[in-house]
Formats: sequence, structure tokens, C-alpha cells
Amino acid sequence: MPAAKVERPPDQYTARPPRQSNTCTNIGRKSRCRAPRSKGQPVPVGPAAHPPVPPPGSLPPELLQDAAATFGLLSATVRLHLVWLLAEGERDVGTLAEEVGQSVATVSHHLSKLKLAGLVRARREGKRQVYFVDDQHVVDIVQLAVRHHAELHDTQLSRGQRRTQSRGA
Repeated sequence: MPAAKVERPPDQYTARPPRQSNTCTNIGRKSRCRAPRSKGQPVPVGPAAHPPVPPPGSLPPELLQDAAATFGLLSATVRLHLVWLLAEGERDVGTLAEEVGQSVATVSHHLSKLKLAGLVRARREGKRQVYFVDDQHVVDIVQLAVRHHAELHDTQLSRGQRRTQSRGA
């Protein structure tokens, strides 16, 4: 005869702590860029959809945490590359996998994280899932960062070439 399971009240060792979100879900399913949707009311677009930026020195911890989570999410080079490609236009998983040089499974994994964070969205076209960017601010950040590093790289190359030429003379 099996022993009856005894219900114990939770203690500090068995009680589950409140769920902490990781960098992917920290941003939440609702992007900070979108105003909450209310039934029957239009969703504000443009400046009305964005809360005012707090003055320097008075950043709320939640805002800093959300921004850090976005950067953490984009710290994977594959995800950064995916956002870069999707900024140019919609693509399906197979096309993205070819362009980034990864397997379809890997790209699907990264796209699901970006989708969960609200940075990309997908729609079905027959049997294909077509992905597109859902947050233009993130595209702007990615493009700015990539262009910045391209300029730094070009500057370092030109300085390095001048040094090499001056040493050879």
C-alpha cells in the first residue's frame, strides 16, 4: 500500500522564490515603444506612444534594467546580424539562415528570443514564417553601433597604413 503524500507548508528551503525574468523576457512581451492597447481606442503612434525621457541622473531602475536587457539580447552576434538583415526587409527563416551562415534551428532559436522580446514579429505566408522588425528604435541602435564600429575600423586601418608607410621610408 503506497504511503500517503503529506502536504507540508512551504518553508524557506522549499518555497519557490518569485520568478526572476531573464534577459530575453526582461523586456516583456509588450515593447516599451508601444502604448498599452485598450479596446475600442486607437493606439497612439509617434511621440504620443513614447513616455518622456527622464532627465540625466534620474533614470528609474526599471528603465535601466529594460535598456540593459535589450543590449544583452543584442549581444549575441547572430541576433545582431538578424536584426541588421531584417532592417533591410522581411525574410523567412531559411533565407536568414543562409545569410548568417547558421542552421535553420539556430536561427529559429534566436528569432524566437527576439520575437518574445517584441523586437521582431512574424506572419505566416502559406507554410513559411516571414519575419520583420517590430521596433524601429532597436534598428536605429543596431545601425548606429555597426556604422560606428565600421568607422572606427576604417580609421584604425588608415592610421595603420600610414604608420607602415612611414616605417618603410
